[in-house]
Amino acid sequence: MPRKLHAHVYREKTRHGRPVWYFRRGKGVRTRLPSDYDSPEFMEAYQAALAGTTVQRARPAAKPNTLRWLVDRYRESSDFVRLAQSTKRVRERLLLRLCDATGDTPIERLTRAAILAGRERRAETPEAANAFIKTMRVLLDYALTANLIDRNPARDVKLFSSKTGGIHTWTVDEVARYEERHPLGTKARLALDILLYTGLRRSDAVVLGRQHVRNEILNIRTKKTGETVTLRILPPLRASLDASKTGDLTYLITEYGKAFTADGFGNWFRDRCTEAGVPGSAHGLRKAAATRAAEAGATTSELMAMFGWQSSKQAELYTRAANRAAMGVHASDKLQQHKQNKTPAP
Repeated sequence: MPRKLHAHVYREKTRHGRPVWYFRRGKGVRTRLPSDYDSPEFMEAYQAALAGTTVQRARPAAKPNTLRWLVDRYRESSDFVRLAQSTKRVRERLLLRLCDATGDTPIERLTRAAILAGRERRAETPEAANAFIKTMRVLLDYALTANLIDRNPARDVKLFSSKTGGIHTWTVDEVARYEERHPLGTKARLALDILLYTGLRRSDAVVLGRQHVRNEILNIRTKKTGETVTLRILPPLRASLDASKTGDLTYLITEYGKAFTADGFGNWFRDRCTEAGVPGSAHGLRKAAATRAAEAGATTSELMAMFGWQSSKQAELYTRAANRAAMGVHASDKLQQHKQNKTPAP
């Protein structure tokens, strides 16, 4: 191992003890570098990562009917091409990582036992284990449709139950703390108000601008699902827009007057959260908006329309939680009524 690593480079080991190298600037995206440190291929990829670009390296031809061969076919299919760019990027990264580790595995060896073993190797990180299983389900669903296998064994492997609830949902106190640190008129406050009072994903929040608003009604086609979301510009958001400096085509702009990228905005907003001392994220505000709407009585259909969800599954999570909270309060009131009814008259 070299005594001093290049800037933004760090080393990890695979489960087989083989060293691997990654590039990551601050809290940005992690990029895998070639394993031969300081080789010409390594330096080419490192310089590209420093410049914010990627190097397209020719991959060896995959052996027919292997995992790598199947992944290559899936990445060329309409199932993959039609995915949202963010989903495609995450799924592709996981699939290529699998290919680097076990790409020569024959398709017939992708059995339930093999997938279960993959889950168990990731047991200490349940979210990573679940991501692995979900990705294998999608990949083998494609193989099933293409008549390459007779059944999808990944469907028989259960996900780990999640006790974390996923990404943290902002609390009322955290919103207040952030607002105190970033007052009305600041770019940081405008970002919070856009996310909280529209419920948009960050990929849509960074392209939102005046052209999407008419007569205080917002219309925007969401990037991930392609659904059109129609919302009212609420008074707190209007006050924030009027008090803030915005761009010509996007409300949110960088210090150089340019529009944010989704990843760049996510990193910038996380830093603003750190300044305010809150453990928040852009997606956590979307969850907070959904929670508030459900607690205020929004129906499943209304939540689907507001947040651009194509299925009722996600919306029902929030309506069930809101209904459960209301029923809990109602039940506790009945406890008090029961106590009063049982109290002897003086």
